[in-house]
Amino acid sequence: MAIIPAVYFGLREPRAEPADQTTAASTRLSETTTTRQTEGTTTETSPDETGPSPDTYTYIPDVIEPVWTFSTQDTFPAWVSPMPFVNPMGREDLYTDILFEAKGDYTFEYANMQNTRVFQDVYGDAWTLHVPFDDSKTPDENKQFILDIEHYISAKNGFVMGYYDQSVVFVLNDADMTRWWGQAAVDDDQIVLNIVRQDELKVGQTMIIRTADYPDQIVRFASYNPGDAYQSIHLAYDQGEVSFEISTENRYGSYVRRYTTRDTLYDELTTD
Repeated sequence: MAIIPAVYFGLREPRAEPADQTTAASTRLSETTTTRQTEGTTTETSPDETGPSPDTYTYIPDVIEPVWTFSTQDTFPAWVSPMPFVNPMGREDLYTDILFEAKGDYTFEYANMQNTRVFQDVYGDAWTLHVPFDDSKTPDENKQFILDIEHYISAKNGFVMGYYDQSVVFVLNDADMTRWWGQAAVDDDQIVLNIVRQDELKVGQTMIIRTADYPDQIVRFASYNPGDAYQSIHLAYDQGEVSFEISTENRYGSYVRRYTTRDTLYDELTTD
């Protein structure tokens, strides 16, 4: 389990019409020991603390013969829509519907390996891809997509976060170590893939934020921590007012503890 402090920025100019501002945010680590935490998640367990009931939790057999095959190459014929890194079908025409939202968000729901129900909020560019059932496969074989995609995830050095109902949630890193969250879910006679390229501020990195690029002037991103150090954020801005919120969450089975820090910074007008 990783530490994922979420940092939320709302930038605005209170004295006039919203103006373009420039804000720089960066993070750094200091040596100490902290508890591992997870950002943007809430957990839920049944009264006996055993997690979701059997009718909502998908049993995963130890060995299963795959019936779906996926291409793990990184280059395909050009898409009309933006092409996500997580692209198990490859060609654009193998999806019946493709939806793309710049700077969107999605809540991933799954039961983790401790059988605890988790809700993970992820912000960034988001895709919804629809894969039709294959007429040459039986209904059970088509639904096996959510199991067979594990081979695709493993081949791209990703890992499965967990399963829930008829869906699987997973994480992959691309060549730039950008984190991609994904979910494959059975929906009637199709598979729906929800993919988000997570907006992340890496340790030691500086992010330049221009408020004119965001209609609501709110920027959301996550920052991950290895779990053995404190993490601090340095914020610099050139004018107006900046509000920020940093939230983290500790999870130990059914025990949850949340931390939230909020503050607002203002520029000062002086006369000489």
